[in-house]
Amino acid sequence: MITFSNTSENGSQGTTTWAHNSDGDFLLVGINSTSDDISGITYNGVPMIKIGTTLDFSGIGRYFTLWGLENPSAGSNNIVVTGGTAQNACATSISGYDSNSGFNKGTTASDPMTVEITTTVNNAFVVGFGAFITYSSLGTGVSDIISSVNGDSNLRMIRSTAAKTPAGAFDLSVNISGSELGGVVAVGINPPVIPSGKTFAQII
Repeated sequence: MITFSNTSENGSQGTTTWAHNSDGDFLLVGINSTSDDISGITYNGVPMIKIGTTLDFSGIGRYFTLWGLENPSAGSNNIVVTGGTAQNACATSISGYDSNSGFNKGTTASDPMTVEITTTVNNAFVVGFGAFITYSSLGTGVSDIISSVNGDSNLRMIRSTAAKTPAGAFDLSVNISGSELGGVVAVGINPPVIPSGKTFAQII
């Protein structure tokens, strides 16, 4: 069963380091940057894998990126981001992740702002990271992991409130009041079911 636990946040610019207390078997990091020039992220010196990036706020150039690491070292260790500009970042530990599972990624622009993820096995969760200017409420079946990244209530890490069963399409949505500004990148996280397959199987 997938569970979410420790979180951390950081608001430094450029190459930056902060401590995260890992207590799960997967680490997910979301980065919001004004430039798409992050060259890498490590946790306890181990490189993380870039899951996906989307550009929204196209008028001012905001990028939202998700990075993941299987079996991170337990305890408090440093997340180190190299590159990027005017960053806001956050991380969460996830337990119950299957190292043979796939990730499904998607982005869209609509009001409510919605990312549709198609999960591939029962009991998967969907997780998203993004900014939602003129945010009014989370959509149906959506809850916060981090409701205000570095004090900015428009910037959030969100997830499906419950495991998705049966597998299939899920709309991770946020209701916007007023003109739409923002963007979100999301992934589907599978529990241990799939016997083989790629670790990061992405769908745009």
